[in-house]
Amino acid sequence: MPYAKNSAMSRIVFGAAGLAYISAIWQRSSFGVAGFAATERFGVLATVLSMFVVVQLLTYAVMQVPAGLLADRFGSRVVIGTGALIMALGQISLAHSSSLVPAIVARVLIGTGDSMTFTSVIKLLPFWFSAVRVPMLVQLTSMLGQAGQLLSTIPFAAFLRSRGWTPAFTLLAVVSLGACVLAWGVVRNRPDGQRVHTASDGDFGFISTARQVWRTPATRLGFFLHAVAGFPGVVFAMMWGYPYLEGGVGLSPTVISGLFTVLVVAGLLFGPLVGALAPRFPTNLSWFSLVVAAANVATLVLVLCFERPPLWALVLWMVAMSANAAGSNVGIEVARTQNDPTRMGTAAGVVIMGAFIFGVTGMAVFGLALDLAGGYSARNFRLAWATQLALFAVGFVGVALARSRARRSVE
Repeated sequence: MPYAKNSAMSRIVFGAAGLAYISAIWQRSSFGVAGFAATERFGVLATVLSMFVVVQLLTYAVMQVPAGLLADRFGSRVVIGTGALIMALGQISLAHSSSLVPAIVARVLIGTGDSMTFTSVIKLLPFWFSAVRVPMLVQLTSMLGQAGQLLSTIPFAAFLRSRGWTPAFTLLAVVSLGACVLAWGVVRNRPDGQRVHTASDGDFGFISTARQVWRTPATRLGFFLHAVAGFPGVVFAMMWGYPYLEGGVGLSPTVISGLFTVLVVAGLLFGPLVGALAPRFPTNLSWFSLVVAAANVATLVLVLCFERPPLWALVLWMVAMSANAAGSNVGIEVARTQNDPTRMGTAAGVVIMGAFIFGVTGMAVFGLALDLAGGYSARNFRLAWATQLALFAVGFVGVALARSRARRSVE
């Protein structure tokens, strides 16, 4: 039966897809609170420990374009459900791993499944909702994802401390399996019931489609906007934030949970702002990403001024990073302005690679710097955080070059 846009069924489909995305973020971010437990379980240094998340997120980044192409080709329902199943397999494997290689393979599976979720949810929105509502729903999707981050930081971290490694990661596998069942049972690709198709439906045309999307100037601008605004939150939330606050600053788990809560709750204010502005200024939102990135630089430098920063400085840092999701999603809106709707899954995948390529680079460099400096200490954490400033510089240059080309293309 065909449904209208903005209908009750639209909200049901979006709700089911949103719950699957909450689960995906929970799977993705769970390792960020398990740093010390993983060090003890696998007996590795910081550099090797960071490789767990680097491998996972590098897989996520590399898989973004294939995931977008698959969503364009087969539809969101299949891709979201399959991704959740792959993540469940990865988490159950990690739950029972006690050596390095199987654990890394498990993180590859989690990164692969995770990569298939957000892009597929974004792909659904233009089919089920009117164009004026899509930007707000993109931001709402990111806000839902923050709930997954909060689930990792508070209940999962407590469950891990009280019950141990295997029960905690087995729980995540069960949650992801539930998301798989929900996606297959409730999510539908289109309200008219027609099959999903792309402009290259006669054959896969993966390479040619990806090339055409990347050649679009707005896609490249979206990539660098997503990178420079989004990567600080990836490095902090996915790997080094919790160990730094615990081992570098010496905060208690309760205070750390409070700071992560600030990170999530403050972010709820920025998403609706960008969602409201996007339909009015679809081609002029790049300034917001740049402001977000500049705020991250300023607050990071402030925190680095203290060997053990006071709570007020850390709160300011959390507030600055809370806008990262909204700022990075501007890149998706920018890419949307010059890409055909049938290729939007691919375009979103290319853009989303930005923050994660920069993020995995930042995490790897952070871990290397920490080991070279001599391990976990307040001084060494400060040195490691300082390495992130180089990535900001690269991102700002990339935005400047891509922005000028994007403007010339529409003149």
